[in-house]
Amino acid sequence: MPILEGAAADGAQVWFDLERYEVKHVTHRLVRELLARPELAGLQAGIVVQAYLKDSYEDLVSLCGWAADREVPLGIRLVKGAYWDTETVSPRRLPGPFPFTSARPRPTRIFERCVRLLHSCHGR
Repeated sequence: MPILEGAAADGAQVWFDLERYEVKHVTHRLVRELLARPELAGLQAGIVVQAYLKDSYEDLVSLCGWAADREVPLGIRLVKGAYWDTETVSPRRLPGPFPFTSARPRPTRIFERCVRLLHSCHGR
């Protein structure tokens, strides 16, 4: 909180970046809870969304809906697949569903779909 409060007071921008898929839901919840605090209402903040995740589009729909009521717009940095090579090796060795798109052309289509969504949400 001291870092976020200092950034809000100084007019700095803060970005929340997801480093591991396993904590994505926690990260998104934390961003919403923190930015909903009255003392952070004016904070210029953003979140990074990895477009190659299977649930990235749904995450963006949810973020756009939530952010529509913010005093200061939420920044969203859409990344096509910054960690593709690293993150597609480890999860294949773990039990459970594979959280990423598995065919390389598909992330491009997903990215483009996400961009269209963000454009439609802009300025609401």
